[in-house]
Amino acid sequence: MRPPRLLFRALLSVVGIAGCGSSDNDKVIEDAQGQNCSGTTYVAFDPKNHAAQDQRVQIHAAFRTKLEPAATDPTKAPSVFAEIEGLYASTADLRVEVQGLADQHFPDDANSKSVGKQIDQAITGAIARGKAATAPLDVKIAGHIVDEALTRFFFLYVFHELSEGERPAYDEGYGTLGTGATNDPQKLLSLAALASEIDGLYQTDYEKKLFDDIREGSCQLDKALREHGGDSVDWKTNEAYGTEVREIDGLLTEVLARAVVHEFTELADQQNLDDATEELYEGAFYFFAIDAAMRGKGGMAATDATDIAASLNGVMNDIDSGDPTWKGKIDAGSIGDRVSKAFGF
Repeated sequence: MRPPRLLFRALLSVVGIAGCGSSDNDKVIEDAQGQNCSGTTYVAFDPKNHAAQDQRVQIHAAFRTKLEPAATDPTKAPSVFAEIEGLYASTADLRVEVQGLADQHFPDDANSKSVGKQIDQAITGAIARGKAATAPLDVKIAGHIVDEALTRFFFLYVFHELSEGERPAYDEGYGTLGTGATNDPQKLLSLAALASEIDGLYQTDYEKKLFDDIREGSCQLDKALREHGGDSVDWKTNEAYGTEVREIDGLLTEVLARAVVHEFTELADQQNLDDATEELYEGAFYFFAIDAAMRGKGGMAATDATDIAASLNGVMNDIDSGDPTWKGKIDAGSIGDRVSKAFGF
């Protein structure tokens, strides 16, 4: 029996939505040492820093639960997706933040500068698709696109904030990660929840490592700011802080890559066409989150990434045009193998 699809993972608990407020870049709770250098919980430089991010990851989880009844009764889809559309636009400037995001992994690349607009187009297009849905599969496809596109945004946003090398921005990255202050398994959201699911599938420990590293990065950032003064530190030149930024980003990239491998491994063996179509869209939009990272490796990995992206876009066009033979046009097992090889699994 296949594990539950990542989109429809049961959410046992969602914490209340926090209010927003201004933050104090100089506020440090522990005066005697670097932030989060001891203890077992994450202590924010200022909880107001991550209030908006808390709201965004909570509404992402709420989207998943709202979609479930529409997936079984498509007559509910227009109202459900209309609600999602409103929440996407109004919750803590989520849509504005998505539209304005650039991929800081490749700051000089023209395509990277427009990645937020690309993500927004995927989300708004999926919402329109969901409003027009007349069958359960249509609802599920639209839901997967919204879910995985937002996951891609959160992934890039964490790196964007951590690379700022500032206390408020660091707290924003922490909030987007979704661990919460204690990494409670029952309350994980966003990328932390996905990491936990991947751990269950592959017997890995991404969830724990991410929480340990987000705390250690806070510690190293605060130490560097105390030592050198000023409001920011360059993560590229500060070895201790830069190590943590790279580690967190590397772990998240691996989590997403493993999600790709999981979906295409299942797709390779899937006989039910509707289930295969779901897995195709899930795997494709997780792949789009790591496409640039895979291309950035150069060599065969870059060649494979280009080929995979072209193949996925072609097959999704076939699905949209109603072609029932699309599954014979894609080598799902090969996609999983090539992603595994590129990321060293």
